Amino acid sequence: MISQVSYGFLMILASGNGPSFFGLFSVPPLIVVDQPARHLIGELHDYTAWAIIAVAGIHGLADLMHHYVLRDRVLVRMIPVRR
Repeated sequence: MISQVSYGFLMILASGNGPSFFGLFSVPPLIVVDQPARHLIGELHDYTAWAIIAVAGIHGLADLMHHYVLRDRVLVRMIPVRR
């Protein structure tokens, strides 16, 4: 998760435009990055996003497997108790 956010900030900084904070003010770019490096940062950002999506999907499937196949009440134990 930290690398995803870091790549996002690097993409903003590498775009040549400084980051803008809600349109109130902007910071001048701190670094100058060439086109191949910008492309690499964008690809790393994309691959990290897909990895996060895959891990979340596998986690959800494991929850469903515990509930429907193994029937070991793991999913039920995760739900908060209502009184």
